[in-house]
Amino acid sequence: MTEPSTQPAPIDAGTENKNMGRRSFIRTSAMGAAAVAATAATAAVVGHANHVPQVQAAAASSPVMEDSGAGFHAEMGTMQMLSAATLSPKLVTCAVGQMGLNSDMVAALAPVLGKLFGPGFTGPFAMLMFAEEVTSYDIDRSAKTITAKGNMRSITKIAGLTIDDAMTQFLAIGTDNKAKGTPDTFFLSYKTPFWNTATNPLATPSQFVSGFSQFGGELIMGQVNVAS
Repeated sequence: MTEPSTQPAPIDAGTENKNMGRRSFIRTSAMGAAAVAATAATAAVVGHANHVPQVQAAAASSPVMEDSGAGFHAEMGTMQMLSAATLSPKLVTCAVGQMGLNSDMVAALAPVLGKLFGPGFTGPFAMLMFAEEVTSYDIDRSAKTITAKGNMRSITKIAGLTIDDAMTQFLAIGTDNKAKGTPDTFFLSYKTPFWNTATNPLATPSQFVSGFSQFGGELIMGQVNVAS
């Protein structure tokens, strides 16, 4: 098994990827979102008709995570797909995707579709980033921010094909905004051969590191918690 690249590679071999614009991704995402919304709406109607009790929020006395974060964000950088992120002294992650097939689903789709897609198929777009090393984890309690640095592996697949698998330095910043009454935020800055703002129009420029790309934004679900 080859090791992930640590240096930017020529993009010539990926000219086909460069032709995939934001519109095609957004259109695909919208189709998936519409299907999920329809499913959710149906479930809500059925649940109401059957008087299914609502799940109560966790009690205020329940333990909470401290000096860490986890949640969902979505913005143009993720083509409005939900992106899951975690922030802790041991592990920083960010993952984006719509669907996937495991071995059980492949067997259920056999013989035609199962053979066509195969196990591990990740849909039109999927990206997974996880820290292999967190070298620093700084907490500013007055500003309510967490800043993590280290080395991260980034894997990107389009139409089930791996187009990027590389190591990158990263900067992750989480902000606890609960005292302000605004959503908490998470931002991850990185750079790989594919996620390069100089050559890839899909890459969102980092607002924290010049020349790096960025994922992140307001947390739609979850939280960043900085202890007082």
